[in-house]
Amino acid sequence: MEFVLASTAETGEILEFANQLQRKAMQSGMFAFPPLIDVKVDQPQSEFVIDRDKVASLGLNLGEIAGDMAGWSVATS
Repeated sequence: MEFVLASTAETGEILEFANQLQRKAMQSGMFAFPPLIDVKVDQPQSEFVIDRDKVASLGLNLGEIAGDMAGWSVATS
């Protein structure tokens, strides 16, 4: 069984709730071993869509723009 807790709350608040859930699960007597808590904090993500025609009309190079934005997810149109 797996539960995924997703929230905009602070990480500490989410972890405290996960700990409460773990304690309640163990108190239920339905588990032979303590449920594991595996914390994964997702990083905010952004997506940039680059208009190729606009890039060309400005005399810019799409490759250089992509290079300048290294590390970002870039989708071209």
